[in-house]
Amino acid sequence: MTGTVVDLLTGQPIASAQVTVVGTSAGTLTSPEGRFLLRGLPVGVTRLRAQRIGFTPQEITVTLNAGAVVTANFSLPAAAALLSEVVVTGYGTSTRANISSAVASVRIADIENTPVAGVDAAIQGRATGVQVIQNAGNPGNGITVRIRGAASISASNQPLYVIDGVPLLRDDYTQLGVGGQDLTGVTGINPDEIESINILKDAAAAAIYGSRGSNGVVMITTRRGRAGQNRVQFSMYAGSQSVPKGNRWQLVNAREYLEYMNEAASNDGYGANYFANLDTVTVDTDWQSEVFRTTPVMNYTLGVTGGTDRVRYFVSGSHFDQEGVVLGSAYNRQNGRVNVDLIASARLTLKSSLSITREDHDRISGDNTIHGVVTNAIAVQPWVPVRKPDGSFTGTDDGLEYTHPVAIAEYDFTEARILRSIAGLEAAYTLASGLTLTGRAGLDILNLRDLDWSSPKVLGSYAEGAKGVSVIGNNNVNRYVLESYLNFDPKLGSSASLSLTGGASLEWNGQELDRITGEGFAHDEFQYAGNAATATDYAGNWTGHNLVSFFSRAQASLHDRYFLMGSVRADGSSRFGARNRYGVFPAASIGWQLTNEPFLGFLTRFGELKLRASY
Repeated sequence: MTGTVVDLLTGQPIASAQVTVVGTSAGTLTSPEGRFLLRGLPVGVTRLRAQRIGFTPQEITVTLNAGAVVTANFSLPAAAALLSEVVVTGYGTSTRANISSAVASVRIADIENTPVAGVDAAIQGRATGVQVIQNAGNPGNGITVRIRGAASISASNQPLYVIDGVPLLRDDYTQLGVGGQDLTGVTGINPDEIESINILKDAAAAAIYGSRGSNGVVMITTRRGRAGQNRVQFSMYAGSQSVPKGNRWQLVNAREYLEYMNEAASNDGYGANYFANLDTVTVDTDWQSEVFRTTPVMNYTLGVTGGTDRVRYFVSGSHFDQEGVVLGSAYNRQNGRVNVDLIASARLTLKSSLSITREDHDRISGDNTIHGVVTNAIAVQPWVPVRKPDGSFTGTDDGLEYTHPVAIAEYDFTEARILRSIAGLEAAYTLASGLTLTGRAGLDILNLRDLDWSSPKVLGSYAEGAKGVSVIGNNNVNRYVLESYLNFDPKLGSSASLSLTGGASLEWNGQELDRITGEGFAHDEFQYAGNAATATDYAGNWTGHNLVSFFSRAQASLHDRYFLMGSVRADGSSRFGARNRYGVFPAASIGWQLTNEPFLGFLTRFGELKLRASY
């Protein structure tokens, strides 16, 4: 499949446009000449989508025939309507035309049919300057998001996530390091519940969140109810996933392996056929086929929305289930959300949000060590069978140089069970024309239980001699937030606008954790450390810190051509001493809409063109 993507108005090629197969993760980017190439598409009817920031996406349907080369060309119109789009900027909103800082928006239409587990994976390739990296291959795994690169070599570089005004817990709270298989704070958020995503990328945009916004801010707004008849919406998708043999490591077979070993032994003076007579080799185990599998992925979402002129609601529930392509890995999630809006009077509006999520992570042990499913499947010898004649797994006594990879997947496991509640209550009261006072209370409570079990049934492992090793950990994390702020938007006429914001925020954070390691178990089914003969390690701790903040922002525009924004935030943290408790974070930005200047009217042929500078 080949084709081009061009500007509908000018006919010029569009570079770095994203061309995807609708409903899948398959896709590519266009070259500087606007050309693209897609390989490996199935025969039949396929729907393609082309999109690029600043242009309206386009979809076309093509029919692929075996052996035929099909061409698909896209002509994208400029998305001028995006300038009137309302953008959430933190403690307020603005139209995109009036923004002088770097704020990117992700269209929900682009992600609502994308088969991914969480929000962080859904924004991949949707905004410039935002890098999304999959840390490991197991389902539900944590994802690294970098907004305009890394800001620190030691501290976390993850952005701050804010959902319906509540700053989320964002760290990896698992106590078990499993080869980079981290768990992030946003994996459990169902993309089907989201109304909009805005990404504050530069310092001027993110400074309103102070020290926590140094890595950028991802503003998530969930769906709300609308007045009218009840509307019931059900969506689902199901598919399968696998690792094609062409994408696996190309390794030697059993005969080739022994040829090399015999040759090495002969060169070292041990004589011919030191390891085996090649004519007697009857076993040729493809260990990768033993640990890789074709597995299903399914998602079901049911939502109900409706209400009256006074009360509006949105209720949804979802179930996501994904088995990993590596034996022993899986991810399962259930979400429930209730959003209710109450228009109490012409001046007072109340909003409430409640989300409860349960996540089950089944992770494979040590996939970056020589005691891992994938690493050992690559390393062990192909001339050793998977099982003995009696049906039990082979081991080091049978010639395996490393631990049996299938036995690790069958008997060992590392699981994480998460229960999380996110809630918010907001009241907005109009004091006078253009003057609104908003108060918000929010909480984020996360309970995580880790269990790592190393079975004595895995021959040649440390756990075999120790008669089983169990590590169990509990981590309870909570965050409570209180915020209040004023927004003043006076009417200055059609040629000018002004928006002023000022407020304060209080935040309490607490974390209680414990972990115990035990060895020596009477039976393989007794996997909790409390059943161990010996407790080899124990750790427990409680930590807490508070944050008090004051913030203000001013934003102005003139003649839809000149834009100015300035903000300042002071954060005071209990983690620092009394003399160095506060940090001040000022920011400013200016913008000039060149295409709105009468003497630069010729620039309109290029669409919208704005110069920005920020600090």
